[in-house]
Amino acid sequence: MHPGHLQRSRRTFLLWHRFGSWWKRFYRFVPDVWGRGYATEAATAAIAWGTENQPSTPILARVRPDNVASQNVALKVGLLRDHGMDDEGEDGQDLAYTNRPRTTGWVQLELPTDIPLPALPVLPSGVSLASIAELGDTEQLRRLVYELNKECAADIPGRGEFFSYDEYIQRRFAADGYQPEGAILALDGDALIGLCVISYVPGREWAFIEMTGVRRSHRRRGLATALKTAAIRQARGWGVSTVRTVHHRGNTPIITANRVLGFLDTNFMLNLDAHPSGVTGASTDP
Repeated sequence: MHPGHLQRSRRTFLLWHRFGSWWKRFYRFVPDVWGRGYATEAATAAIAWGTENQPSTPILARVRPDNVASQNVALKVGLLRDHGMDDEGEDGQDLAYTNRPRTTGWVQLELPTDIPLPALPVLPSGVSLASIAELGDTEQLRRLVYELNKECAADIPGRGEFFSYDEYIQRRFAADGYQPEGAILALDGDALIGLCVISYVPGREWAFIEMTGVRRSHRRRGLATALKTAAIRQARGWGVSTVRTVHHRGNTPIITANRVLGFLDTNFMLNLDAHPSGVTGASTDP
């Protein structure tokens, strides 16, 4: 067997094709041959070929949310639900199933937005929270956000060299999910001391906390928790059902703070080719 059509009859087929760095699998069957096991048989053969001939290339299947039969086929042939690869299809959101191994170096957390949140912590005297939308999305403010993000990212385990300013602008402010109201800043008077950035692509059922950071001089005062709580409230305003975030497994304080807020361990990864690295980073202290 090779990539291409696996013919069963004129009325059924399975097709492999390259989808970026993935093998994407899909099939079509006319209704009068449904329920005969053809989909499972064809998908099993296709995945066996891919595993044997290109074991380093992950396999992706996208299924419509109401297509329970195809979801069951994906599970039967060994694929696992992969929330981080969900995307918009031709006629609505598609659910993703993949065979990629789940990372062990990063903790993936998810919070249902319909659970009760604790009250916003009392902020230290002189400290306030405001979004970039409220303050004005200016070049000067973006540079201040960059410097703060760079400083906080230095404490992320295994972070390495931070992005240049131009790279940061592309990754943060030019990204599809950037929303000025989702960039929550903490200020001590006029000085920027903390940030929490939550991204959202309209139409998705989830938002993603990209980065939470607080300057060392202002840590251990509940600011990271306050910033996260404000970001989650913003996500509720977007109407999403869940908020996701990712942290290095060694970043115990912020993982604990997230779990106190109600985040649960889950299994997803937004980017197969790159781990979270500072734009998608974490504070080291709640």
